[in-house]
Order: sequence, then C-alpha cells, then structure tokens
Amino acid sequence: AGQVDSLGVPRAFGETTLEVDGQGRAMKIKTLSARGGDLDIKGDGTLLIGRTSATSRIKLELQVRPGPNADPAIASLLELAGKQGPEGFYSLKVSGTLAKPMLKTGG
Repeated sequence: AGQVDSLGVPRAFGETTLEVDGQGRAMKIKTLSARGGDLDIKGDGTLLIGRTSATSRIKLELQVRPGPNADPAIASLLELAGKQGPEGFYSLKVSGTLAKPMLKTGG
C-alpha cells in the first residue's frame, strides 16, 4: 500500500498530469489527472489567483477512485462520497479559497 500521512492523506499519486490555460489571474484547469498511485483522479476546474491563499479561489470537479494498491481505509473513506459511477469513480467537488478549501460529495 502507499504511504499515508498522519491525517490519512495519500502521498503516492503515481503519474500526475496538470494542464492549465489562462491569462492574468484567471486560470482554467483543463486537465488534472493522477493514476497508478493510491488514488486515480481526473478532473477540471478554475483557479483565480489572489494576493494570498486566503484571497485565491478554487473550483474543481473531480472523479476519484482507489488505485489498485490503495490502503483499504482510503477505499472506505471514498465510500462516504456516495454512489460510484460506472467506472468506479466517486464525484467530489473542491471549492472556496486555497487557504480553506471545502470538499463536497456528489455530482
């Protein structure tokens, strides 16, 4: 299983891809993906960069599923997100400021 820190956050994301497009302070996250680690992740969203993390805003729509070697505790946590989609992904949304992002479940 992958390494997990004291908060239960996976450390191993495997192959990670981030594709961003934007100008000035507004960024469009066109592709965010990770596979081959504790979690398989795919998603997109927006980032508005402020002077500080408290004034920077993020909005991400993510599809997350446990990777093949994920700790069973991670899979159990994801089950709290509701029903799996057809490929085994759970829908999660991250929004708010970079200083205090909020995680919501569901599509």
